[in-house]
Amino acid sequence: MRCSCPDCGEFMINAESLAMGCVCPACGRRCAACLGTNTLLQKEEFKKLERLLFPKEDGREGEQ
Repeated sequence: MRCSCPDCGEFMINAESLAMGCVCPACGRRCAACLGTNTLLQKEEFKKLERLLFPKEDGREGEQ
């Protein structure tokens, strides 16, 4: 993934380190927005999304 630095606009590159993310070669800013980190869903949130996107065919949404 290649994205631009939110501070200076330079293309950021993947950083080879313990922390996942990218680093800007121009200003040194580190970022992980394009990697989707900190966007994990809790089990309950995932189930709600699943019911919304894939409702039960017989109309009994959410029953297990």
